[in-house]
Amino acid sequence: MISFDLTGKTAIVTGASQGLGKDMARGLAEAGADVVIMARRLEKLEEVAAEIHASTGKNIVPVYLDITKMDVMKEAVQKVMDQFGKIDILVNNAALIDYTPAVDLTEEAYDRVLDANVKGPFFMAKEVFLKSMKEHGGNIINICSVSGYRASAAAPTYSISKAAATMMTQCLAAAWAQYDVFVNAIAPGQIMLGMGENSTPEHVAKMSAKVPQRRLGTVDDLNGALVFLASDACRYTQGQVILCDGGLLLPLA
Repeated sequence: MISFDLTGKTAIVTGASQGLGKDMARGLAEAGADVVIMARRLEKLEEVAAEIHASTGKNIVPVYLDITKMDVMKEAVQKVMDQFGKIDILVNNAALIDYTPAVDLTEEAYDRVLDANVKGPFFMAKEVFLKSMKEHGGNIINICSVSGYRASAAAPTYSISKAAATMMTQCLAAAWAQYDVFVNAIAPGQIMLGMGENSTPEHVAKMSAKVPQRRLGTVDDLNGALVFLASDACRYTQGQVILCDGGLLLPLA
């Protein structure tokens, strides 16, 4: 039988103090995983951990992480190994967005986004691979974006970084498939977070009109793909990006 059950598995979700990361951590816990949630705001993580534990009964562990600091990242991964002895699932979700147009970008601003969205996730995946997955196998899910598939004048570094994250997914999948490590990604579209749920009904309607399904997505729309990519059902899928965008990128007549 194909199994989507994550019971007995240990997952890491980065950028999990709010938004997509928080709700993806909940989705993994509902599927049976123990989840280590990581972000820079430890107090917020502790609140999230208590909330998810109360609703799922699973072991939810908050761990401080700044994805751009290699020493902090290695320490965070080691904490997971010390407590659980293995890491089965990594969700690379932590990311930054900067709405600075290209002509005004500084080297510092450029590096800040690329370090958080590409360099940090790459070395996070490498650390998890070396500490656990090279020996035991596992599933890595990078959170990409529809922004990686089309140009943005408003937030060029975000689109550049998410396009790079797609290629990173493919490169790591090719490199580590022989170790039973499955590296794939999800590219969300217009999701009811931040821009959506805090906007006026008029703005939400305008954004929804661009989507063939005529609605913005919810995090629950992503969690089906997430659980598949994190589970033993994902056994012959490598280097793929699942677009959860309601058809936003479909070519329309």
